[in-house]
This record gives sequence, structure tokens and C-alpha cells, in this order.
Amino acid sequence: MTLYPYPPPLCIVCERFEPYTESCAAYPAEDGGIPIEILDGQWDHRKPAPGDRGIRFDPTDGYEKDSADAWLADAVNPDAEAITTE
Repeated sequence: MTLYPYPPPLCIVCERFEPYTESCAAYPAEDGGIPIEILDGQWDHRKPAPGDRGIRFDPTDGYEKDSADAWLADAVNPDAEAITTE
């Protein structure tokens, strides 16, 4: 298995995130939940994403939309390479 150094998803600090169903207001569980590209951090959901119903990242208390850049920068090593595991 190969693990890529994508940043963590903003879902973790989003007001609308439902962790037990990996869903939210933009991507309800009954419609399949949040796409993997958003969950695995490949897509920055502060920007429009296909099928998001115009609903985007809404930070939980203690976070601001502008601070998401700082949070993402702290959470990922930009010099990291893909890691291959058995």
C-alpha cells in the first residue's frame, strides 16, 4: 500500500462534519457521504467541489476560515515523499 503526504482533510475541524458516517450537509450519508478526494485531503473544500450543493467548509469554534492555511501547514510536511508499506 502507498500512503501519500496529502494534508489532512478540513472535515476534521468543520462544523458540519459527521465523523461516524463520514458525511456532512454538503455530502449527506444517504447520498454516499463525503467523496474520498475530500476525506483524504486531496481537495481543499474551501473551494467549490462537484456535488457539494454550494455548501463548503465551515470552521468549528476556535478556528477561522483564514486560519485553515496555518492549520494545514502545521499538519503536513511539504517535503514528505510517498511512503510504501507492505
